[in-house]
Amino acid sequence: TAYSPARTSLPGALAVVTAVDRRAVARFDAAARAQAGALPLLDALVELLPAAAAVVVDSTAFHTGGRKLGLGSSAAVVTAAAALALDDAEPSALFAIARAAHALAQGRRGAPGSGIDLAAAAWGGTLRYQAGVATPIALPPGRWLAYDLGAPADTATLLAHVTAARAAAPGTIDPRLQAIADAATALALATTTAATIAALAAAAAALAALADATGLDLATPRGRAVQALAASVGGAAKTCGAGGGDVGVAVVPDDADVAGFRTALAALGVTPLELRLGQPGTSVVHRAP
Repeated sequence: TAYSPARTSLPGALAVVTAVDRRAVARFDAAARAQAGALPLLDALVELLPAAAAVVVDSTAFHTGGRKLGLGSSAAVVTAAAALALDDAEPSALFAIARAAHALAQGRRGAPGSGIDLAAAAWGGTLRYQAGVATPIALPPGRWLAYDLGAPADTATLLAHVTAARAAAPGTIDPRLQAIADAATALALATTTAATIAALAAAAAALAALADATGLDLATPRGRAVQALAASVGGAAKTCGAGGGDVGVAVVPDDADVAGFRTALAALGVTPLELRLGQPGTSVVHRAP
């Protein structure tokens, strides 16, 4: 999933998110759950939904090289577990319980989150998300590519710093957050590849301006190198989530040499990711408690 720090740091800001083809798989296994010990997300869900007490979730699809990719795995885990415990994947009900559990667990870290990743997990597809309301939209046009910058980024920590910076200097930080939100609005409204590229480029520039204002390494040198590479072929790129050195997305023109772009990414030490965007949300395939 892809979104921006404006969503949480600037309440009510619009963001765009898309579901990808990495899935968490939940199953009933009381013995395995007992052996797993403390799992904050699932423990929070059990507080709200006792039927989830025997649920375990496999989220290995969200990991690479021993680390977690920034693809919304925690949201996928709690949403999958809730769907199994409820025996129901109706998006609105699923989103409500998953968001409550996620907020309970993450709130204990001081960062309850916006719920945008949960919306992507529940509804799937591509969504315009604002003030807790998810509206399905078409994936903005263009040739989308995802990549891994190779370093983890902790959203809660980054957002805590942005929130603190905003409290200290709202006149400096708020316009930069608004610029990110404005770019997300432009992305949601894009109907051509050129408009998608322009919106993504604006989002990247706004994120860089926020990084400069806060002193946070939101874009990272490697991320900026990818942005320059994308621009050199007429495209745009930016890191996802709250920024940092994790997953990013690029959009290139319809006639771009995608294979060549991927090769150039690898030369920068960046790993192209095989991800399909706009994928279906959570489903209950088989339930046998």
